[in-house]
Amino acid sequence: MDNINRNWASGIGEDGSPVYAPLFSLVVNGVTVYNPKAVHYRAAGYVPVVTAYPAEPASEGKHWEASGWEADSTSVRRTYTAVDNPPPPPRLFSKLKLYAALAQAGLWDALVAWLQSQAVEGVNAYTAFDLAQELSEAHPLFASWYAAAKQVLGVTDEQAEAILAASVQGGA
Repeated sequence: MDNINRNWASGIGEDGSPVYAPLFSLVVNGVTVYNPKAVHYRAAGYVPVVTAYPAEPASEGKHWEASGWEADSTSVRRTYTAVDNPPPPPRLFSKLKLYAALAQAGLWDALVAWLQSQAVEGVNAYTAFDLAQELSEAHPLFASWYAAAKQVLGVTDEQAEAILAASVQGGA
């Protein structure tokens, strides 16, 4: 445990971080005070440390990240900058859920027939699908095979997305 009180500081140090107050004892006007209270910290020249996020939400597609500190005679405040949200992680699809969604839509047999007539890097596409450990939209071949399957099955982008959404691994 640090022997510093992160609620009070005397300013900002050369490293850009607050110069925090001591935790257990404090010298105020030449007298050592044990277990100091707010009145003691103020008398010794310390100001409150404020780390609250901005009251307003960041703009659409962004979030707040701590970016530094600023100080004046009333407080030492954490500053925040709005930064872009990271992209969502690629979705992983359950082959069992994909089968169920395609079967329910009456498309499974047509997909199997088409995959059996195709090759992926010299391997039968159905065999590659069957042996795949996972189905991820991050795979380099996903986008092209997804587009081709939509065309062959005659489904709209909305229908295809609904099938994929029902197939997300870990989803309901």
